[in-house]
Amino acid sequence: MKKLLIGVSAAALLAAPAIAQDNTSAVNQTGSGATATVSQTGAENNSLVNQSAAATATVTQNGTDTDYGLAPPNNDSTVNQTADGASATVDQEGQLNRSNVDQSADADASVSQTGVYNESHVTQSANGASATVSQLGDPPSGGAGIGQGDNLSNVTQTGASSANVLQTSNHTDGFASNVSNVLQNGDGSAATVTQTGDNNASAVTQGGSNTATVLQDGTDNSSIVNQAASSHADVNQQGATNTSDIEQTGDFLNASVDQTGTSNDSSILQTRRGGNAHVDQFGDFGKSDIQQIGENNSVGSSDNAAGVQQLSGSLRESSLIIQGGRLNSAHVTQSGTDDVSEIRQNEGYLVDHPNTNNSVTVAQSGSGNTSHVAQGSMDPLSGDFAPASDNNIASITQSGTSGLSELTQNGDGNTASVDQSGVGDQSFITQFGGGNGASVTQSGTGDLSNVNQNGSGNTASVTQGGM
Repeated sequence: MKKLLIGVSAAALLAAPAIAQDNTSAVNQTGSGATATVSQTGAENNSLVNQSAAATATVTQNGTDTDYGLAPPNNDSTVNQTADGASATVDQEGQLNRSNVDQSADADASVSQTGVYNESHVTQSANGASATVSQLGDPPSGGAGIGQGDNLSNVTQTGASSANVLQTSNHTDGFASNVSNVLQNGDGSAATVTQTGDNNASAVTQGGSNTATVLQDGTDNSSIVNQAASSHADVNQQGATNTSDIEQTGDFLNASVDQTGTSNDSSILQTRRGGNAHVDQFGDFGKSDIQQIGENNSVGSSDNAAGVQQLSGSLRESSLIIQGGRLNSAHVTQSGTDDVSEIRQNEGYLVDHPNTNNSVTVAQSGSGNTSHVAQGSMDPLSGDFAPASDNNIASITQSGTSGLSELTQNGDGNTASVDQSGVGDQSFITQFGGGNGASVTQSGTGDLSNVNQNGSGNTASVTQGGM
């Protein structure tokens, strides 16, 4: 997954040493009703305020020598205000912090920076927009070799939305460590980004009436959230080198990702209305891909009841879920090593269709197991002209080694279950029609089962395994 977050490092802007000089403040006011208050203590602080409307700006700068031997100037603040009612508050304490606030609307911006090499850009062009940025070094003061900052935040608001960004870094080398980009193009959206650690990257893009919460407390984590309208996304990354991508192009969608392991990858795509997708990745090198192309489908019921769970201790588990149709549900639990699960539900139904109500549950706790489940047509061209496949239920449990389960259900009201606890067992179930039932239990080595049901009301039960 790509880290699409690129910022200008404060170190690049300040590579050349300079001769110490006094604090510098410039206030340019045209029009009437503008208010500017600038307070500078310490040395080598620069402040520029340009106001051409009845706006308010407050800038406080305290240049603190943190014994890094860094070149001046210390802190630099620019505030440009061209609209009545614009309000900007900037507070900088430390060395080589940068803040730029550009307001062309009745908006509010608050920027607080403590430490070294923090950089913030806030651009607001919509009445009612609100942005709060806090950037901290950890600890907030200290000598060379002690982490101090290197946070980069970009907030751009063209709609009446709110953004809150809190960044705390324990690293300083003059290049951006934690990076946050928030772009809000619609009204009524809210974005909250909290980054603690090093080299975390977050990008949030929102249309109208969305909420996004991103928490990154680790190293080298990456999160992307894109929201069109009236949706919710929640990302929690506590480990290292995890990636999360949530794309919500429909409306009334809900997605959450919790990652506490290492090098996990989660991708969620929701293109229509009313989907729920929830992923927990607590192991290492796990991969989860959820594609909801139908309506009101669910992968898990809530953030606390995730649909894809890759548990602590798991390694290189992989899950793919594609849901067309309506009101389908899927749940995958993986706690082993190198297991693969693929679930495809009504993949061919990309347009409105009556409720399909198919259900799949997969549990994999062994190693090297593979499960494929297909419910309904997988041909996107079939659309509403293909017969519906509704109310099918599938359950797969694999606790052995190198097991293979292939399950296909086309029709209505079919049920199938597979339980594999042996070594190298293979099960193939195909159900066409309605009301068929199949059960396969394999506990031996190299067992092979084929069940084909074409009709209605058929029942098959297979048990394989030695004493």
